[in-house]
Amino acid sequence: MHNVLVIARKDLQLLLRDRLGLFFILAFPAIMGVIFGAITGSFQTDQTILEIAVIDEDHSPMSARFVAALLETGSVQIWNDGESSPSDRQQALDRVRRGRLAAAVVLPSGFGETAGIPWSEPVAIEVGIDPSRTAERGMLEGLLLRAAGDLFAARLRDPAGRRALFASSRQQIERADGLPAVTRGLLVQLLNLLQTEAEKGLDRQATDDPDTSNVSAFSAELALARVEFLPIGREPAVEIRTAWRDKVGSRWDLSFPQGILWGVLGCSAGFAISLVREQQQGTFLRLQVAPLARSQILAGKAIACFVTVLTVIAIMVGLGCALGMRPGSPFLLALAALCIACCFVGIMLVMSVTGRTAEAVNGAAWGIGVLMAMFGGGMVPLVFMPGFMRTISIFSPVRWAVEALEGAIWRDYSTMEMLGPCGVLMAIGSIGFVVGTLVLKRRTG
Repeated sequence: MHNVLVIARKDLQLLLRDRLGLFFILAFPAIMGVIFGAITGSFQTDQTILEIAVIDEDHSPMSARFVAALLETGSVQIWNDGESSPSDRQQALDRVRRGRLAAAVVLPSGFGETAGIPWSEPVAIEVGIDPSRTAERGMLEGLLLRAAGDLFAARLRDPAGRRALFASSRQQIERADGLPAVTRGLLVQLLNLLQTEAEKGLDRQATDDPDTSNVSAFSAELALARVEFLPIGREPAVEIRTAWRDKVGSRWDLSFPQGILWGVLGCSAGFAISLVREQQQGTFLRLQVAPLARSQILAGKAIACFVTVLTVIAIMVGLGCALGMRPGSPFLLALAALCIACCFVGIMLVMSVTGRTAEAVNGAAWGIGVLMAMFGGGMVPLVFMPGFMRTISIFSPVRWAVEALEGAIWRDYSTMEMLGPCGVLMAIGSIGFVVGTLVLKRRTG
C-alpha cells in the first residue's frame, strides 16, 4: 500500500506543477459553470414541445374540453400511464421532480363549474413544473390561459352553455346584498341585452361562414384562469405555499453540475495523457523494473485521479455555495461525488489506451469527452434536444453524473432514487477499469 500511495503522490505533484493543466481542471470548469448560470433561461422555446401530465380531478365536460384545447395548441404532449385517478397527482409530481416530465397540471374538483365564466372566481389550475425549465414556465402558463379562454368561446357556441353562463351571472347579481335595487335591475337588463346580441351575432356568424364560428379571439385575448404553482418535493402538499423556485435556491443550482462535469472530464483526459506520456518516455517501464507490481502502478494512478476528481468537485461545490447554491442533501452529494470519481477513473484508463502517443490520446480523450458532454446534457440541456438524442444520452456517463448531482442538489432525490444513477456510474467505472487494465497489460507486456 505504501508503494501505491507514493505513486499517487508523485502524480499529484506533477499535476500541481502543470499550470496549464490546473487551469483546465480547476479554472475552466468554474468559468463554464458561471457562463451556464448566466445564460440559464435564455433559450428560445417557440418550437418546444412540452411533455406534461394532466390530472383531471374534476371529470366534467368543461375539464375534458380544457384538455382538448390544450392539445390543440400543438405545443404540449400529454403523458399518460393508463390511469386517470386523483392518486396520480403525486406520481406525476414525482416524475417532474426527477426530470422525466416538464410539468404536471392538476385540474381540481369544481374546475368546470366556473371555468370560462369571466366574472366568477375561477378554481386555480395547479401546476408543478421542473425548476430547470425556466424558459418554458411562461410558455406553459400562456398555453393554460389560452386553453381557459377557449372555454369561454365554447360556452358561447353552445346554446345550453350560453344560457348557463348568463344565468350564473344573474344569480350572482341577485345575491349581491349591498347592490341597490335600481342598479341590480339595470345590470340584469344589460345581461339580457348582451345575451340577445351574443346569440344573434353567433347565429349570423354561423350562417354566413361556419368556419369563423369558433370565436378564436377569445382564446387569445382573455385570461380566464388562475394558475398556482405546486412544490414538487416528495411529500404531498396540503396547501400550496411553496413557489416554483423553492427547490432551486439560485441559477447556480442548475448550472454548476454542468461545470463540475467539465472539470471531471479535464481530470480524466489529463491523467490519461500523463499515463501514455510515461510509456513514451520510458517512465512506466522503469516503474515496472522496480519492485512494483503492475497492479500497484495502476492503483497509484487511479488513486491520484480519484483524489483529483473529488478535489475538483469539492472546489466547485464550494464556489457554487459562495454564489448561492444550496445542496439539498450533503450526504447524497458526497455519494454522487464518490460514484462520479470511480466512474471517471475507469474512463481515464480506457482513454489512456485509445492511442500510442500523447498527441493521439489527447485528441481522442477530448473528442470522447466532448461527445459525452454533448449527448449527456453537459453542453445543451437534454430538454432542448431532439427525441433521438435524448434516447442516445442514456449511454453517456455525463448524463448519469448530471442526474446524480442534480438529485442531491435540488431534485430532492431519496436514497433509493439516487441508487439508479449511482449504480450506472459505478458499473461504467468498473467496466472501464477492467477493459483499460487488460488492454494496457497486453500493450506493455
